[in-house]
Amino acid sequence: MGGNKKDNKPNVEFRRGGKYRNSAKALLPYRSKKAIGHPIDNAGFFSTVFYSWVTGLVWKLYRSPVPIESLWKVPKYDAAETNCQRFVRLWSEEIKNRGDLASLKRVIFRFIRTRLAVSTICILFFVLAQFASNGIVVRYLLQYVETSNSDLKAGILLVVGMLIAEVIRLICFSMSFAVSMRSGARTRAALTMAVFQKILQVPPTESSSVGEIVNLCSSDGDRVFDAINVGHLLLTGPIMFVVGTTYVCFLVGPIALSGCGIFILILLLQIGLMKVLNLLRQKAVKFTDQRVKSINEILSSIKLIKMYAWEESFTKVVHHIRNNEWKYLHRAMFLQSFNMGLAGLTPYVATIVTIVLAILLGQNITSSEAFTCFSMFHLMSFSLKVIPVAMKNVAEAGVAIDRAQKVLNRREFIDYLTKEIKSPDVPIVLNQATLSWPTESSNADGGNSVEKSDDVSNSIDVEKSGLTKNGLSTSTQSSSCLSNITMEIAKGSLIGVCGRVGSGKSSLVSSMLGYLQLDDGSVAVSGSIAYCAQQAWIMNDTIRDNITFGLQYDTEKYDRIVKACCLLPDFDILQSGDFTEVGERGVNMSGGQKQRINIARAIYMDKDIYLLDDPLSAVDAHVGKALFENAIVKLLKNMGKTIVLVTHRLEYLPYCDKVVLMKDGRIWEQGTHDELLNDGDEYYQLYKMWSKEKEGDQQEKPKNTIKEKLLPSVDDEIYSHAEKMKRGRLMTIEEKAKGAISAEAYRMYIKAAGGWFVTIFNFFTFILFIGCQQFSSAWMSYWLKQGSGRNVSTIEVIVNNFTGLPREANFSSGFNSTFDFTVSTSLTPSQTTVSPLPFVEDRVIDNPKLYFYLSVFGYTIAASVFSMMLKAYVFATLSLRASHGLHNMLFDKIMHSTMEFFDTTPTGRILNRFQKDQDMLDTIIPMLVDLVLSFWVLILSCLIFIAYVFPYFLASMVIYVPVFLAAFFIFKRAVTEMKRQDNITRSPWISHITTSITGIHTIRAYNRTKDFLVRFQELLDTNSIPYFLYVAINRWLVTRLDFMAISLVVLSSLLIVLTNGAIQAAYAGLAITSTLMLSLIFQFTARTSVEAEANFVCAERIVHYITTVPQEPKSAGKADLDPKWPEFGSVRFNNVKMRYRDGLPLVLQDISFTINTCEKIGVVGRTGSGKSSLGVVLFRLVELCGGSIEIDGVNIAELSLSQLRSKIAIIPQEPVLFTGTVKYNVDPFDQYSEEEIWLALERTHLKETILSLPMKLEAPVSENGGNFSVGERQLMCLTRALLRRNKVLILDEATASIDARTDRLVQDTVNEYFSDCTLITIAHRLHTVMTCDRIMVLDQGTVEEFDTPDVLSKNPDSALSKLLSSTMG
Repeated sequence: MGGNKKDNKPNVEFRRGGKYRNSAKALLPYRSKKAIGHPIDNAGFFSTVFYSWVTGLVWKLYRSPVPIESLWKVPKYDAAETNCQRFVRLWSEEIKNRGDLASLKRVIFRFIRTRLAVSTICILFFVLAQFASNGIVVRYLLQYVETSNSDLKAGILLVVGMLIAEVIRLICFSMSFAVSMRSGARTRAALTMAVFQKILQVPPTESSSVGEIVNLCSSDGDRVFDAINVGHLLLTGPIMFVVGTTYVCFLVGPIALSGCGIFILILLLQIGLMKVLNLLRQKAVKFTDQRVKSINEILSSIKLIKMYAWEESFTKVVHHIRNNEWKYLHRAMFLQSFNMGLAGLTPYVATIVTIVLAILLGQNITSSEAFTCFSMFHLMSFSLKVIPVAMKNVAEAGVAIDRAQKVLNRREFIDYLTKEIKSPDVPIVLNQATLSWPTESSNADGGNSVEKSDDVSNSIDVEKSGLTKNGLSTSTQSSSCLSNITMEIAKGSLIGVCGRVGSGKSSLVSSMLGYLQLDDGSVAVSGSIAYCAQQAWIMNDTIRDNITFGLQYDTEKYDRIVKACCLLPDFDILQSGDFTEVGERGVNMSGGQKQRINIARAIYMDKDIYLLDDPLSAVDAHVGKALFENAIVKLLKNMGKTIVLVTHRLEYLPYCDKVVLMKDGRIWEQGTHDELLNDGDEYYQLYKMWSKEKEGDQQEKPKNTIKEKLLPSVDDEIYSHAEKMKRGRLMTIEEKAKGAISAEAYRMYIKAAGGWFVTIFNFFTFILFIGCQQFSSAWMSYWLKQGSGRNVSTIEVIVNNFTGLPREANFSSGFNSTFDFTVSTSLTPSQTTVSPLPFVEDRVIDNPKLYFYLSVFGYTIAASVFSMMLKAYVFATLSLRASHGLHNMLFDKIMHSTMEFFDTTPTGRILNRFQKDQDMLDTIIPMLVDLVLSFWVLILSCLIFIAYVFPYFLASMVIYVPVFLAAFFIFKRAVTEMKRQDNITRSPWISHITTSITGIHTIRAYNRTKDFLVRFQELLDTNSIPYFLYVAINRWLVTRLDFMAISLVVLSSLLIVLTNGAIQAAYAGLAITSTLMLSLIFQFTARTSVEAEANFVCAERIVHYITTVPQEPKSAGKADLDPKWPEFGSVRFNNVKMRYRDGLPLVLQDISFTINTCEKIGVVGRTGSGKSSLGVVLFRLVELCGGSIEIDGVNIAELSLSQLRSKIAIIPQEPVLFTGTVKYNVDPFDQYSEEEIWLALERTHLKETILSLPMKLEAPVSENGGNFSVGERQLMCLTRALLRRNKVLILDEATASIDARTDRLVQDTVNEYFSDCTLITIAHRLHTVMTCDRIMVLDQGTVEEFDTPDVLSKNPDSALSKLLSSTMG
């Protein structure tokens, strides 16, 4: 497994001192600091335990924010690559040894088992130390108080014993976390990287949705970390329970088992609740995946959604999914809050039950016995309190691990491509090959499909319905997308592939890439491959980096390629040339520009074989001709490259060495162009139809007749590369707030929860619940103080003279002697005398009001249970209402934001708000706030008890409060800054995931998966830095506050010893148990408070978007607008000026023209001339800088966006389909009958295709329409337009990806069924607009000419004539 050198390295280390030699160095008390490396790797024992290595960073962060570049690099032992290699090796061994029974949980256990053992040992000593202080020492202290003549030295020894036990407790507890947090960091990095690595290795159709993968890599990785970080606390419960039970039975006898039984019953109830909670979480996660997946699709298709005025409709879809998610989240939150309250109530109930039963059975209970039991039950309770938190984390991690295992179990690529070629002159050979698209059913674990839910109408499981690529059924022979393919491609040849939509052209290319499943025959490919996808994949990077794609920049080679790909004019137009940043999915580039960059990248890769899947369909005819000659022929074919060109443009086929015609997944014809024409079969008919459309085009080899019209170029000497990069930057830098969380974030969160009144009421429920608990301990102290209820003052005054006490009262004789003294209260204090009386035991069971005292306990328990349920319900409702309200506000703001925002903001950054930030709001913050509110109220009540017993204790607060506030605020600023850094470094990481998944075909084709994996590792390691430091800084505060808590315990113990005789044992018990309770929860509460605030950064980030995201103009529109508008469809541009963003040049420069009623207009021009910008301003995606646009005499600026966009339609160049069904995609909101839909499908020539699918209109459409060809997707978009029947329709090269025959039929359909509509056709293929009433030629944002085709074509000097001549050659 892996390289031998790496495997042998640990053995060498073992011989030199063991593989744990470096870890063992942490046990040295002190280690010298090294200038290099992470300080945690150089930390000694005390620095590790007290997190002193992070102190310097805390001070730096307190003074000012520290950029991520200035932080330490991730520790070498925690790096993703190092841990992933070991993790994958362990997983491979698990698969090899156990096969289908392999368990990822077992692998994770093996991955951390040594460190888990160390952590367990630390926890064991922690429990023993805690037992010593809370049990043994407390008992002797209280007995010390009960004994009047006690030895002061013995009391001081007890205080010292308390100090030692508490310090040992702190050290062991801190060390266990120090070990666990690094174990969690390593497992998170290893698991996350292993999942991403697997995604890059599985077939495309088996890749999970973007939303699921983002959840797996982001939230699920964090949950595994949390489970490992706090999971070891689960051990404290059982250990402490056994020790505590034994001890309380020793104190009060077997009756104590009744209280322990309460613990067992509640623990069993908690386990049952956690199982239910786990099920609810699983159901919620499914809806979370669906929600994130839907939002990702919406963000990817936001331009189309806006143009179709679908914002409100898609908002309802997402809100519907969110509502279902919320239902399960609310139930889970209620159970979680109830469970946490139950853990807090347990010690009070257990103590009351034990004491009441003992009293009812006639057994007397002393203060030392009662409060020692109470202390032990509280100690056992705290151990059980962390169980719900730990169990929640472990349960959620279990769900996450199961999801990850499904991914890791998926079948990887079966490389059916063989390199055994009979002749080196024939690099591609397909021999009777039958292939199909891989299905999820072939996975090792049966797939990971999300079950279809009745609650989500548009959530469809593609594979479960029996469909695969191209809509073919997996249950029949028709699942083969290619059948009996036999062909040989000679080296250096140019092969043209044509055929109708859905005939199998793209599948043929995929078969050569190895993306299909080979059912029969063989496929042999010898040589490296370059691939151009039909829909160009562009990274969010500069144009140059998109072209070089990781290779070294070669100036001569680069210049030659970009010139051949007609990119030089674009570089001159762009402000920063090829240093211009391309937005995600190429949002700031035209379809032609993206495809030319795509082609340039392929040529720059310098491979042996070039598979070009119809890349010329997206470019203008004259540009396509130049690309074909200068790039494909000159730079590829003439250089001996083997080329497979899929195309619908038949003008290129005569110049191919061989033509392949595909039909129904088979090679219908193949041969030279002339041979196929002479055969007179299918190809002849197809070419004949195309020839008629070309109207006598000359069939001669094209020549480079393009005369590029260049704009004034930018002087390269003026700007350096760095300046060009800065000027060419498109994406904005993610904002990062400074200082404390903004008050606006809290205000909006409270407002979303329901306002201040309900928030205050919610806080009151916490006071009521904790008050009921604390009242029971105060009542117990009061009751024990009453003793037998006699009117004799007992141990209630300060005794000044202990002369005459019998020797039996001496402290050294033991703590169990009880004496009764009669004190003369008529004397002054100085005259007080004490005379020993015969011993009379003051027993509480002799109190005549005994049953009254006991009944109060019963009422208290009932009130506690009621208040606990009230608190849980109110808190769950308000916290989820707040997160739900912020989610909906955020989504509404995003849906109505400007296109500029989407162009300049990475999708991953937006998605991070809806995924990680929303997950924090839904699950983490409510849990933290629940703990914080509960514990702060508990701390306040404990301080009140201590101050009541020891008023002088308040004087110590003069020291404690300033020290606490100083540590608290220093820590708060540091940890908040780290949380912000965590969120910011997470966004590019998520963007990389989405980019990688959308471009997975291209990445695999170029064999660049390793590079993208390395980049993923770099981004993951970058995020791991603040993520790990955030946890470390948390522990830094914990240790310091623990020292404060220990000093409080020691101070309280010392006061008990020094004031012996001044206070009663009942009050001393109340004080010492309250102090110990403080030591248990003080640091936890303070840390959790700051952690809650730090995590509230997610709310701040969401609120920032809600309040700052630029919004589209909102207006009520024209109230008197005729419902039939536009009735005629006339369009008028009046001196229209438009630029996409401030600071950019005008793309439409003072243009004016009029389109008459029902006129058919063709718009042509070179790339960048402004063709698509006409549609942008017509739909008001960008507001005008000047001028106006009128439709039927109505200024569109006076209309609301909904009024405008719902009345006009567009069929975009890049077809957009959504996850759902065929019916959902053509009629998303059930506005039309099935008869109307079938009629529209028939007119777009899709009816036969849809009828062939098993589920017809309910046939599923996978993410991005991946199970349909690009041509079929374009026809579905045309079907939408047919159903809408708007008066104004824009076709933005809507038929570029369909064959000539279908194109002709579609054109006939458009002309027939849109004859009464105004039609604006933006064309790359000139023959598609030659039948228009008029043609507009645009150049550099101006109307160069606008007239009928006859007038323009007859003028040899017209721009149209020049375009035609360049097309014809």
